[in-house]
Amino acid sequence: MLSLASGSIVFRKERCCQCGACLASCQDNALAATVDQDGLATIRVAPEKCTRCGACVRVCPAHQLPSLRLEDTIWPTMKEAGLAWHADTRIRQAASSGGAARALLAGCLSEGQCEAVYTLMRQKESPWAAGALIRGHLDAGQVASSMYLPITALEHLRFTGTIKSMAIVGTTCQLLAATKLLKGRVETLLRIAILCKQQKHLGFTRFAGKRLGLAEPGKPDRVDYRGHGWPGRVTVDNRSLEWEQAAAIPFGKRLWRVPGCLFCPNPLGYKADITLADPWGLEPCDTAGKTMAIAWTATGSTLLHATPHLHFEPRLAPADIKRSIDWRNLQRKARLIRFYQGRNVPGRVALGGHLERIQTTVLERCLNKWRLPGVLYKVIAHLPDPLHLIPVSGERE
Repeated sequence: MLSLASGSIVFRKERCCQCGACLASCQDNALAATVDQDGLATIRVAPEKCTRCGACVRVCPAHQLPSLRLEDTIWPTMKEAGLAWHADTRIRQAASSGGAARALLAGCLSEGQCEAVYTLMRQKESPWAAGALIRGHLDAGQVASSMYLPITALEHLRFTGTIKSMAIVGTTCQLLAATKLLKGRVETLLRIAILCKQQKHLGFTRFAGKRLGLAEPGKPDRVDYRGHGWPGRVTVDNRSLEWEQAAAIPFGKRLWRVPGCLFCPNPLGYKADITLADPWGLEPCDTAGKTMAIAWTATGSTLLHATPHLHFEPRLAPADIKRSIDWRNLQRKARLIRFYQGRNVPGRVALGGHLERIQTTVLERCLNKWRLPGVLYKVIAHLPDPLHLIPVSGERE
């Protein structure tokens, strides 16, 4: 998080979303990022170059992120929802869940709906993906699958002049930052949100490598976090682990999170035309995969029906979506934001927050230190969740 205080740009790592928008916003190249052992970027300012224009502060999503409310009032605004998937089975197999994003982006370019698209593309070196502005033709096979490590995704969202129409894929914080960054420079911005409950730092990768028995789990040459059908596998240096084994503890217990994720209440996107998500509870495992797709605007709905090579079955109701994304736990997490901001909260919210901090600290230290027998990983995955102490709508405080 960047702020302007006493005439200087101040960086707060504990609030940073790692989006990289600040790096793209600086016309004077006064900002640079250094990466720590967890893959987290620290933004450094060169005083001799900085003009204190405040552009980097204005695009930083961390200021506005905690105010993005998560309420049931969003569901009447939904146009339609269903399952979507790419017509090419090879692309479906390589994608995280169905390849719908790849079809949408390629279709936006091939059908002339957009002059350019911005998304993560695969690369050979760590962090194995980087943001890229694509015009003309998109190679769907080079679009990155879900990446569970810090990537300053918007760092390369720089161009001269204006663009008439652009499609961008990103998480809530990335779409919020991109909207600010592209204001006045892109006439029509199509936002495709990737549902993101929590992004990970490299602790998650080390955990997966340790479970796979790698000698140096913190220094892999190559990681593929998804792919190989639904729900896929994590592959670290040619050794694979089923996704559910790799993810049950890190995601179920909310370990190794990017700091800024603590302050995000709404994983469904910012002013999104479409939200794409894994189809938990909606699609059987060990298939080629499908994507849960939610259209929030008429433009989003049209794209889901008209994009070439994209199949779309609009058959999901809000109740189906809420079960799939664990809506009640999302509401509990949203209530914890005030606690993490250091503000006064009701007793049960404070208790849940303190217990979550303790559980996170203990589990991260133990799992970083030891490789455990498989049965102990299962026991840990089923430990009580402190979030369940936090009441939501209809429950007593």
